[in-house]
Amino acid sequence: MSSTYGFNDNSGDDLKRVGSELWAEFEVPAQRKKLSRNERLLVCLAIYDVEVRNGGHLQYFVNTAGDTYAEFMKHLERVLARDAVKRLKLAAQTIFGRKAVPKSVGGRRDAIPIKLSLSKKEKLNFLDASFYGGGDEELYRAIWIAVTKDRRILGRIDDEFEDEFEDNDE
Repeated sequence: MSSTYGFNDNSGDDLKRVGSELWAEFEVPAQRKKLSRNERLLVCLAIYDVEVRNGGHLQYFVNTAGDTYAEFMKHLERVLARDAVKRLKLAAQTIFGRKAVPKSVGGRRDAIPIKLSLSKKEKLNFLDASFYGGGDEELYRAIWIAVTKDRRILGRIDDEFEDEFEDNDE
């Protein structure tokens, strides 16, 4: 990683790794409150990425990961990840219609039809493919710009950051 912290081919992996490291803290309500909004964003990103890559947008909403939907949407809008916002909203509308996404996993599972129509399955497959096929780069780039202003996150991304920062202070 360079000292300029520019976006590169490894940046998405760095973001997901840091989010995954913070995930355990996020799971504990008392610890979750201590995380910065950018740290929470990285956890939401890691959760979303794992679920969509493992089983698509439907899996994201069926599993407990969907509990982070509302928070993740707020973060995505804050960092101006417009394509990701559109993709996630369209996935939610495809699955839940015009109703709000239920906050609990039980509520979401109850609201999802037992059998999705072919057109809904095709739409979800398209959204999944658009994420896998490079749609994630816009998402990662927008998040990267927001979070690399945070020294705590930079320290997690690059252990050498603190040393470089201290050397520049002299």
